[in-house]
Amino acid sequence: MKLFQQILVAGAGLSLIAPIGAQATDFNIEEMSSYVRSKSSSKKQKKLFNSNTFANQLPTLDRSVEGSEINFNRFEAGSFSPTTTMKGKAEMQIGAASNAGHTEEALTFAYHYEVDLNTSFSGDDNLNVEIAAGNSAGTNTVHGITGFGESQDGLQVEDVNYTFPLGSWDVSVGDSMDLSKNFPNACQLGTIVDNMDDCGAKNSVDPGGDVSVSLGTEFGDGWAFGFGLSGDSGTAGLGTKESTDGLGAALGYSNDTFGVTFGYALADGGAAANSDTTYYGATAYFSPEGMGTFSGGYEVGDNEGTNQDTSQFKLGYVTDFLDGTLEFGFGTNDAIVDGANEVYAYEASYSFPINDGVSMTAFAYIAEVDGADDSSGIGVTTTFKF
Repeated sequence: MKLFQQILVAGAGLSLIAPIGAQATDFNIEEMSSYVRSKSSSKKQKKLFNSNTFANQLPTLDRSVEGSEINFNRFEAGSFSPTTTMKGKAEMQIGAASNAGHTEEALTFAYHYEVDLNTSFSGDDNLNVEIAAGNSAGTNTVHGITGFGESQDGLQVEDVNYTFPLGSWDVSVGDSMDLSKNFPNACQLGTIVDNMDDCGAKNSVDPGGDVSVSLGTEFGDGWAFGFGLSGDSGTAGLGTKESTDGLGAALGYSNDTFGVTFGYALADGGAAANSDTTYYGATAYFSPEGMGTFSGGYEVGDNEGTNQDTSQFKLGYVTDFLDGTLEFGFGTNDAIVDGANEVYAYEASYSFPINDGVSMTAFAYIAEVDGADDSSGIGVTTTFKF
């Protein structure tokens, strides 16, 4: 009786093993073993891949497994269309400041996260969507002086614009876009103190905007020209008396040794009709062979409401040093009203790569304030690009 029971158990066991054995014939066990061996022997090899482009393709199996309840074709490998690319960066800044009035003296930390999605529909155009987040705050902190990051801690759409060719022109239209998007700019300096951005000519050579259209073209032989218009996206509407509109233009020339850009902009004051401001500015660079690059800019502004002129400038030098880039800058700490005491800002930075996707920038600055103690700070910004 026991022997008969053992025979029944053995038969039932074989009936369970048989289907599994039939399915196992569809797999190459020898190839799987070689894969394990090759995987263990190639741990030291560096695997490279392009993470910027995601093709919308579905994975398929060469041979199917009969009786399997898993439908592998339901899993998609792609996230974007073949013409969409994604790039982004994450920045982290830590700094310590001794500020004017001693209102904020602390070691602070802030982050900035940004993703750019770019899609082409014809090969010559580009739809750009920028999404960003950050936690930068404080006027007198290192982050406030350097203009680092974003103020909102949740992801928000920061910029949506579309660029397309129109004859020999590049045309860009969009929301939260600078009207100077397609302007030439000869400034070759980075920025630590935000008030000296764009070589001190940020209102004329690189004016901002909201709902904007920007056009740019190159004439050849190093010449380029740009023109732009911008309006208010709020309830005031576009081109109305209450809206804050703007327009500008820039003409530039550049080659391997030197370059110069001249800019003009008109900033509408909106409902305060007499507060319109006109800006004129210029930026330039000079790169003698083997001596780095000298660069700078100058800008004047005329406010119709106050009948007061303002002026500002920045001069600087940038050169390769060891494996990184060393930079120095000096200029006025924002625009100075004629007749007022001039206050200056000084900055120095050294940027160097950690690897292909990570870099660090160590910096220091002194920003003078009229009638108060100077604001000074040091910090390090680490940038991860992907």
